Amino acid sequence: MANMATLTLKLDPEIKKSAEALFSDFGMTIPDAMNLFLHMALLVRGIPFEVKHPTLDEDAETRREAERLAYDPNAKRYKNFSEVLDAIHAEDADDV
Repeated sequence: MANMATLTLKLDPEIKKSAEALFSDFGMTIPDAMNLFLHMALLVRGIPFEVKHPTLDEDAETRREAERLAYDPNAKRYKNFSEVLDAIHAEDADDV
């Protein structure tokens, strides 16, 4: 490993705890995240990117699924919301 400099940060203990939990979901430590941030900041000469928790990307996945269903000629269609509810209740009855 190359000669490394030390950077000391003062953080709110709750922020540190939350950040450690978040970064661990990515397989990273706080120093790993800081190194990544600094390398990318230097590369793009600014704030480099937006990182979100993986579960926050569900909105994009939901939009893709809705678009896929909108163009799927075999997808089930309903005339009104009552039909939707009836189908849900029928599925629930089948599961029992």
